[in-house]
Amino acid sequence: MKTAEEYLNSVRGWVDDEPEPVVEKHEHVMVLRDDLLPAGSKSRFLDRLIGGSIEVTEWVYGSSPRVGYGQVSLAYVASKWKKKSTMFLAKASELHPNSQKAKKFGAKIIEVPMGFMTVCEARAREYVEKTPLSRLVPFGLADDTVYGSIIKVARSLDFVPDEVWTVAG
Repeated sequence: MKTAEEYLNSVRGWVDDEPEPVVEKHEHVMVLRDDLLPAGSKSRFLDRLIGGSIEVTEWVYGSSPRVGYGQVSLAYVASKWKKKSTMFLAKASELHPNSQKAKKFGAKIIEVPMGFMTVCEARAREYVEKTPLSRLVPFGLADDTVYGSIIKVARSLDFVPDEVWTVAG
C-alpha cells in the first residue's frame, strides 16, 4: 500500500480549479458541501486523471449504474478538457436524470440491453479495443491521481476531523 506522500507525488503541480469546498457546521458535525459543484466531488478528483492524460482523447465508462453520478462527473471533466466521454449503461424505457445531465455535458450514451454491470463493462472494453486513443475509466476510480487529488483537497481544509463519514460510490 502506498503512502499519502506517494499518492501526492502523482498530482504534483496539479491545482484544483473548482471553487473551494464549502464547509458548514451542523451542531457538532462539519459537512463538506461538494454537492454544490456542477458535477460533484468526483469532478474534482477526476480532473488530474483526465486532464493529465494528454494521449487519451476519449474516456469510456462501463461501470456506472444507470442512476450513478459518476457519469455526470466524467462527462463534465471530459468536456472541460475537450475530450469525449462515452457511457455504457443499462437500457431503460427512458434515460435517468443523471444520464440526461451527462448527455448535456456532451457524453455519448450507449444503452446496453440486459445491461448488468458485467455486460456494460464488457461492451466498454470491446469499444476501447476498437477505438484508438480511448481509455476505460478505472473501476471505482481506482487511480493514484484520484487518491492524490482527494488527499490534496482534504489537506487544504482548515480543520482536521477526528472522524470522516462519506458516501461510497
